[in-house]
Amino acid sequence: MIKKGQSPGSHAATLVLIILLLIIFYILFLAPEEREKLLEDDDSTSTIRRDRTTGLPEDVLLEKKGIIMSPFEQEEYKELPSVYLFEIINAKEIATFNPFIIKSGWFDKEFKNFTFAIDDLEKTENILLSMRINEGEGILTIKLNGHLLYEYTAGKGDITPISIDTQYLKDINNIEFLVDGVGAKFWKTNEYRIENVKLTADITDISKQKSKNIFTISESEYENIKSAKIHFTPLCKEGKTGILDILLNNREIFSAIPECNDHYVQPISTSLLEEGENYMTFQTTKGTYTIESIEISVAYKEEQGWRYSFYLDEEEYDRIISGEDDIELKIEFRENYEKRGAFRINDHGDEFDLDEDEDYYDYDISRWVDEGSNTLVIEPDTRLNIDYLRIELV
Repeated sequence: MIKKGQSPGSHAATLVLIILLLIIFYILFLAPEEREKLLEDDDSTSTIRRDRTTGLPEDVLLEKKGIIMSPFEQEEYKELPSVYLFEIINAKEIATFNPFIIKSGWFDKEFKNFTFAIDDLEKTENILLSMRINEGEGILTIKLNGHLLYEYTAGKGDITPISIDTQYLKDINNIEFLVDGVGAKFWKTNEYRIENVKLTADITDISKQKSKNIFTISESEYENIKSAKIHFTPLCKEGKTGILDILLNNREIFSAIPECNDHYVQPISTSLLEEGENYMTFQTTKGTYTIESIEISVAYKEEQGWRYSFYLDEEEYDRIISGEDDIELKIEFRENYEKRGAFRINDHGDEFDLDEDEDYYDYDISRWVDEGSNTLVIEPDTRLNIDYLRIELV
């Protein structure tokens, strides 16, 4: 029943006010995250959409972080330190034998066999067998792997070292000591008492005959390489050196006995170069080399620059064409210095020139993009230290 003086409209307004207050109190007492979801703007263009494949927000079509770009030169030279190669030859005992006796008579015969190993035949030269005779009678015979080394009546004392021809040597060798028989003199015995038996040789230490240097090729350099060469000057003495081998990433690019003190320029197949670290190895088989003025020259393609790709699907492209969305190139720099260069989107582009205190650049590239695959090329005129580079829909 409506009291006198009250209208139905005032009752409705009071009810609306009560409901509004209840809604406000309900929102205030919600958990913060639930309140944020409830109040969030439903405008789909302001939400961040996640791409299922790249992990980037769906509106971000390309993102690169922490890039250092330097201007390309038509031909760039990468200098390597000088290399010094030399052989070390050390005299070394390769085998020693305990004192022993050999004899030959009608009733008593005794001979001696020893084995010894040689670790590296190619690096072993000037092999000598030496010994001391304490007592001896008869003809002393020494054989190496069945080949006669010595056959003589040896006097008492140190004998002249016996030179061993390397053609008779193997990895594992056998050496025999024998004395001849007495013939009809059955009452005699030919005998030798031998000590201080040893084999010595000159062993070449190859550890100093090899040297390795490293140079790097960036991703962008690698993608734009047209040709490459190695430049070097070998300093040496004619007739006293062996083959000089140069290897790039363990593949041979030079192998010859060079003319000493001449400057060499040797083409390098670009297929041997690798993105990132490249290993240049110098080694020789004999003698001493000083390799100076070592440079790797790299010529680049005419179309030079840091190249990236991004993709626009049909829906994204339609939104750009209709003017619903724009697409922008955004670059933020790390350091305070002058920043100059140019960019191209599908062969269209513009230049940028930022002062020292400017560290951010953005540009609307909507008119240059295509549906499907697109290409961005950055061509620096100065060194660019980029914090991030991004192409996104806005």
